[in-house]
Amino acid sequence: MKRHTPAFGSFTRDPAMRKSFLWVVGLWLLSLTSLGIAYSRLPPQVPLFYSLIRGSGQLADKVWLWLLPGLAFVLALIHLWIAKYNFNRDRLLARITSVAAVLVCLLFSVALIHILFIVL
Repeated sequence: MKRHTPAFGSFTRDPAMRKSFLWVVGLWLLSLTSLGIAYSRLPPQVPLFYSLIRGSGQLADKVWLWLLPGLAFVLALIHLWIAKYNFNRDRLLARITSVAAVLVCLLFSVALIHILFIVL
């Protein structure tokens, strides 16, 4: 039995998939750029863990802020890979998964920019 591997060309020709990919890349670059610009002006510790009680437990070294764009990139790649894998089988599922990738990047970008606005 031959294993089904979708062609990457049909995936990239779909306008919804292309837009999702461009949004993911744009939001990720926005996160990296804003963190890169603000990094030298950040204090040594920043509020990163909002789920903890207010105080020093919320603080983390500023280097941990790079984790937000990194996680966003990895999770978006996983979502886009799942969308690409399912594209020829179920286009609706592929589009929903690609929109989820955009939402993941958007939420991580908003969280990062929110932290930067609080601190600066």
